[in-house]
Amino acid sequence: MIDLIAFLKSIPDVIWSGLIASMLTLGGVLISNGSNTNRLKLQLQHDANEKTKERTATLRREVYLRAAEELVKANAHLATLPQLDLSKTNLGDGLQGFFSATARLQLIAEPKTALLVS
Repeated sequence: MIDLIAFLKSIPDVIWSGLIASMLTLGGVLISNGSNTNRLKLQLQHDANEKTKERTATLRREVYLRAAEELVKANAHLATLPQLDLSKTNLGDGLQGFFSATARLQLIAEPKTALLVS
């Protein structure tokens, strides 16, 4: 034990100061890297949430536009009903696109909107 203490005392102060400075630097780097990692995780989570919102908005926009288009077609079909021969045509054929568009709309819309659509 005395030999170990004598050996440690024989090491110059410059080496001890370099060793302590290196330990402090290493500690600072570890703390900085931990902080950067946490910040990067938060940023990636935020970016993922924004991408999800963007995908949902894009999907809704496409479905809403398709539903509006099919609504116009359904109105046009209903306007031509008095001129159709009932024995030769199926009256529901002109509304199939509208029904499929409303079904898609019910899947992606907010609950209150889906209830109104149904």
